[in-house]
Amino acid sequence: MKLLVIGGVAAGASSAVKARRTSEEWEILIYEKGDYISYANCGMPYYVGKIIKDRDDLLVVTPNYLKNRFNIEVRIKHEVIKIIPDNKTIVVKNLNSGVLFEDKYDKLIIATGASPIIPGDLKSERVFSLYNLNEMDILKSFIENQKPKRALIMGGGFIGIELAENLLNLGMDVTIIEKMNQILAPFDSEMADIVLDRLRYYGVRVITGVGVNRINENIAYLDDGNTIEFDLGIASLGVKPNSKLCENTGIELGLRNAIKVDKFMETTVKDIYAAGDVAENYYVINGEPTWIPLAGSANKQGRIAGYNAVSNSKKEYKGTLGTAIAKFKDCVFAVTGFNEKKLLQDGTDYISYYLVTQDHADYYPGARPLYIKVTGNREGKILGVQIVGESGVDKRIDVFASAIYSGLTFEDLESFDLAYAPPFSSAKDPVILAGMIGNNIVKGEAPTLWKIPENLSEFILLDVRTPSELRKSSYPNAINIPIDELRSKIEKLNEKRDEKILISCASGYRSYIATRMLLNKGFTKVYNLSGGYKLHGRKNG
Repeated sequence: MKLLVIGGVAAGASSAVKARRTSEEWEILIYEKGDYISYANCGMPYYVGKIIKDRDDLLVVTPNYLKNRFNIEVRIKHEVIKIIPDNKTIVVKNLNSGVLFEDKYDKLIIATGASPIIPGDLKSERVFSLYNLNEMDILKSFIENQKPKRALIMGGGFIGIELAENLLNLGMDVTIIEKMNQILAPFDSEMADIVLDRLRYYGVRVITGVGVNRINENIAYLDDGNTIEFDLGIASLGVKPNSKLCENTGIELGLRNAIKVDKFMETTVKDIYAAGDVAENYYVINGEPTWIPLAGSANKQGRIAGYNAVSNSKKEYKGTLGTAIAKFKDCVFAVTGFNEKKLLQDGTDYISYYLVTQDHADYYPGARPLYIKVTGNREGKILGVQIVGESGVDKRIDVFASAIYSGLTFEDLESFDLAYAPPFSSAKDPVILAGMIGNNIVKGEAPTLWKIPENLSEFILLDVRTPSELRKSSYPNAINIPIDELRSKIEKLNEKRDEKILISCASGYRSYIATRMLLNKGFTKVYNLSGGYKLHGRKNG
């Protein structure tokens, strides 16, 4: 029995190794058209930026390793150019010799990954992409030999921002241009704007809402008629699945031309599996098909495909939440699950709110701010979380992702038993606080708005911050009664008892206390502005 794997990076290598650990009876062979297998492409921006010093550290697995330890044959520089399902044959081209030959399989796994998108009008000798080690070597060589001073990054996603940090560290002036109206598409705009502020703080020029129309040598012509001169260009415009091999095979394609697979990673053609960036995915939350090319998903899909290909039993792939994290300088940003844009697009009846807090107890030195946005449904199920901060972002996003994966509610979060000591957290960890806030909203105990309403003129805006805070920044036309004076001065609001009152503070905590106070005093239309001035005041002050 023979298992052939097309592609030897994350999903391909994982599938082959899992297949071998599952059975010693199968002959297993990987065809990889590139020069390397199973390398750490997520580390490439940091090698370019000289954070990772040794290139060999990116080589996770070698062909010799797979042969010696797992008896898996690897043939690099071999491109599979055709699949013939009717007689279970593939056609392979030896890229060194140009010789074509056929190989038979009993089971086949397609793990051909994805390729960077570079429109023809954007190609230039000065424009590079960063998707494999060969591209990394070319880019690094150009930087070392040409010593560029001005870098233009086309695309404001995770990779673009990671590259911005590393090119900035190399002493370049960096510009990011993003055709969308915001950077970081998986985030909602107000959360992405926090990252945007940090980029600009460190000197990165960021242009949103306009794309690059064409490039002529070292000049980028923008859609709005402006131009940007650069010495080094990076195309970080996303990727597309390498699914062309499926043409005329009966293998169906889905979103973005990714390969359709079932929960066992099998394609629409029997005995052919697909995994990794070339394969369609689906959301854990609702089972809806999606395509989110991430290394973690690729490895998990590969394991499932490899096991199912050689085993008599079947394992299901459980889906994705799109959990991702990255950093720029001291700013860490992470996301999991559904953002508000997605919920609006789907017509979901949802709630959302913010938690502006700190990564550990504020009385312990070094506490850093955390901005957390949470989405959920009206029944209290958690649907998505976005976090921006300096420290503690990674562990919180993983806890939230675990909760969403498990189908938990805000009330469950409120009951979590999490580790606490002042250097690491607060007695009420931000995750637990998020559960408390969400539970309060769902139960109607804290009427909450997470956006400045368009009809703000219909509201009385009550700011419960202190006078010293107001001297730094304030809302126009707001009534100010500090929270510690509100109880004694509440009669000032009596005549407004039946009017809409929107209450704000710096972060949303004091305004929550004020909301409960007024509701308990008989006020009927009181709302807490989640996130407070720290989140909303930048644009509405």
